[in-house]
Amino acid sequence: MRIRTRLALLGTLLATSTVIVFAWMINGLAGRTSPQEQLDRLTTQAVATLNSFQPGSERPAVIRDPADLAPFILVFDDGGTLLYTDAEAEGTPIGVPTSLLSRATAEGVTERTGEFAWAAVRGDGVTAVAAQAIAAIERDLAGLKAVLVIASIVTAIAGALASWVVSGRALRPLVRLSRTAEEVALTGDLDARLPSRPARDEVGTLTLRFNTMMDVLSRSQRALEETLERQRRFAADASHELRSPLTTIRSNAGFLAAHPDAQPNDRRRAVDDIQAEADRMAALVDELLLLAGAEDGPEPAMSSIDLALVVRKVAETAGVGFAGTSAPLEANPDALTRVVWALVDNAVKHGAPPVEARVDADDGMVRLTVTDRGPGIAAADVDRVFERFHRGDPARTGPGTGLGLSIAQEIVHAHRGTIEVGNRPGGGAIATVTLPMV
Repeated sequence: MRIRTRLALLGTLLATSTVIVFAWMINGLAGRTSPQEQLDRLTTQAVATLNSFQPGSERPAVIRDPADLAPFILVFDDGGTLLYTDAEAEGTPIGVPTSLLSRATAEGVTERTGEFAWAAVRGDGVTAVAAQAIAAIERDLAGLKAVLVIASIVTAIAGALASWVVSGRALRPLVRLSRTAEEVALTGDLDARLPSRPARDEVGTLTLRFNTMMDVLSRSQRALEETLERQRRFAADASHELRSPLTTIRSNAGFLAAHPDAQPNDRRRAVDDIQAEADRMAALVDELLLLAGAEDGPEPAMSSIDLALVVRKVAETAGVGFAGTSAPLEANPDALTRVVWALVDNAVKHGAPPVEARVDADDGMVRLTVTDRGPGIAAADVDRVFERFHRGDPARTGPGTGLGLSIAQEIVHAHRGTIEVGNRPGGGAIATVTLPMV
């Protein structure tokens, strides 16, 4: 059974039970108080009759039947003789209980005997009696019961409708949540969200938690897709770059196997080619592994270093110029050394002297720039310098794997920094690395 149906039935049951209990209490109260109220009214009417009665009063022109349920009057003298009445049963006055007349006092006495309720009040020489059929009270109670039954039915129907409407409005966010979850399951669209609403109740809190969960899942999916894409690109790039050295090695190995009596010079050249390609392949594998670790591995271990000292050491080893001031920051020394070498090596191989590495520190940031006076970077290659295995203009390409700048970019990003490579005003290329200070 649906929750809305259960809530509607529960609301209907609660409303119906409440009105039934209320009706039962009213009916019980009316059943206890109505007879006494009838006797009190009759006593009041008897007193009023006694005060207004005049000896010798004529009987009314119309004598009513006591069975019509309206109160009627009888007046007796002290001897019990009937002096006045306004009701007769088939022409005969109604018989009054003798005990009632004998017990009558100025304050009045009452009793319920047979089909009538009686009230008698004694006055000066006369006794006034007011009477009414007990069926009148039963008629009133029956009418009250009918009203209560109708009210119970109407209340039950109203309660059912109200419960259905209210439960529907209360469950509307849950229905929307169910449909959204079903949509996500069918389409795999993790960007689906519920309409925002204030978290003032459980439904609002559930909406907020669902949207938060979808945000986390969406980010996780994007991260997974990016990781898988990097792995696919890594595998494709690696297989492409390893194919050439493996072909050379296989070709030379096949030559040696097929020509065991080849000339010593030919054999030496084949072995040298195999050695050179094996070294190239080993270097390529090392850099690919380093690049994969930089992308998906844990954050590098950080320590306090002075970038100026790292850059100065690399510049002296590479024989390029250096300028700058002390620049302390939290970084991994080995990783930053590789970044500096990649930029300096790229400038030396593809640029022209003078090559200069410079370190500046200001506004809480450390900036490393490496410049050269070479031909610069071709316009078509500016946006591709960080692509793996990209070597630019083949006419200017020297030895290398084409992974240096890609590795440098991953390391800089792991240090929460930025790296840019472009053309220097006045000629040459410029590479800039910006990192946060300590």
